[in-house]
Amino acid sequence: MLTLAIKNIKSSYYTSNPTYWWHHPVKYSCKFKVLANISMNDLLLRVIYVLFSSLLRKRRITFASNFDRDIYLNLNALHEAVKKSGIKTKNTILFRCPDTLWNRIRSLFVIAQSKVLVVDCSHYLVSKILISKKTKIVYVGHGGGCLKKMGYSRPSYRKRTPDKEKKLYGQYSYVLSTTSMFDENICINYNVTHKQLLRIGLPRTDILFRRENDIKNQLIHERIILFAPSYSWINGTRGYLWNFEFFDIIAQRLGYKVWFSPHPDTPPSQSIPSNWFDCSQKKLYEKIHIPVVLVTDVSSIMFDFCITSKPILIGDFYDSDADTWIPKTELPGVNICKDYDDIHRFLSNLTLTKSSNELFHQQMDRCDGNACDNFVRFIKRELL
Repeated sequence: MLTLAIKNIKSSYYTSNPTYWWHHPVKYSCKFKVLANISMNDLLLRVIYVLFSSLLRKRRITFASNFDRDIYLNLNALHEAVKKSGIKTKNTILFRCPDTLWNRIRSLFVIAQSKVLVVDCSHYLVSKILISKKTKIVYVGHGGGCLKKMGYSRPSYRKRTPDKEKKLYGQYSYVLSTTSMFDENICINYNVTHKQLLRIGLPRTDILFRRENDIKNQLIHERIILFAPSYSWINGTRGYLWNFEFFDIIAQRLGYKVWFSPHPDTPPSQSIPSNWFDCSQKKLYEKIHIPVVLVTDVSSIMFDFCITSKPILIGDFYDSDADTWIPKTELPGVNICKDYDDIHRFLSNLTLTKSSNELFHQQMDRCDGNACDNFVRFIKRELL
């Protein structure tokens, strides 16, 4: 207990924007330099976690996310699989970073009891405390493939000190991989070894394989575009570089309906044409086999959609390759659009487009509809 407490105090974690008076860093000079940049809030969280961790038995499987319920479906799928597996352990799912001190304490109570902690992002509380070695952290991410540079390899993170990177990503015991071709890149992203890779596929795609016959035998009655752009930083805020009005004119002129899948990290106030159908990821996953084509840029939804083998159009309107392992133009089985004329040309005749089957074999070859079952077997074999 004392060792864990000392390590938690010595850890120099970054802090979020102050919300409470105890968020402010300790101002006074101190012989122990390790306390100089620690906020009172962080110190309190670490002490509470150490107390809980030393007093409580670790017998729980916890699924924790910084996101809202139903935004990302990997944790939901794994949580349901563990519940149905007959594993005799408590399992809890926590959504969104708690926004009050009391809720954070309650979450720490659950995390301190966890033998296995499954996360889909750089979780706020995990980055603030040093997790006990008796707890194994499994990172499953919230998207498939390995196109974007993440974690340690992401250029924006190189501006941070190695210590801050370590606090975000340095405690993972295992990291999920959906592709055999990019194992080395995933290891670099999260500073793990090949032995720490969890090669099971993407859990949320299992349902797509169960609906494979629906996809193959689907009778197309409507021409529907799934439009799923990723966000960009515009004047310090998240937004889209796409011209929605221009895209809507093209779609209407060619007789398409547009299903718009907003990125979860963009403001909900972002306006879209009134005739578009606004679908969250949960609604989208129930009907992802219906659209006849996907239009995106670097959103990881392309790796889910390629399971259908339907065409994918990628807008290459701006240079984002600095944040990717390979240029978008080198992705197999996709159709690169340099401008809106290219989008119009492909949408006007989908027979000109490539099948996305090649993209599946490069980025999602470990997905076979059994990711959740593989995860349960992994939990039973390795961690319980």
